[in-house]
Amino acid sequence: MGSSNQSQLSSEQYLIAFMERMNRKELSFEDCLFLFKKEEERKTFYSQMNDFSLLRRIDRPIGGKNKIYFVLRKK
Repeated sequence: MGSSNQSQLSSEQYLIAFMERMNRKELSFEDCLFLFKKEEERKTFYSQMNDFSLLRRIDRPIGGKNKIYFVLRKK
């Protein structure tokens, strides 16, 4: 039996805690990659990203590229 789920804080909870601590209204995808440095952390983030319920994904075209941002959903 693997214990990976026990110590695994959800990526979404981690990002929200970081945003509150740093008083940030949004995080870019690059910010997320900076926060999740280890490959295992990034895999977890990628797998959970589409299921976020409190963070909303926003796609913004910037300089011909699509940039991904996450913002807190309005309550």
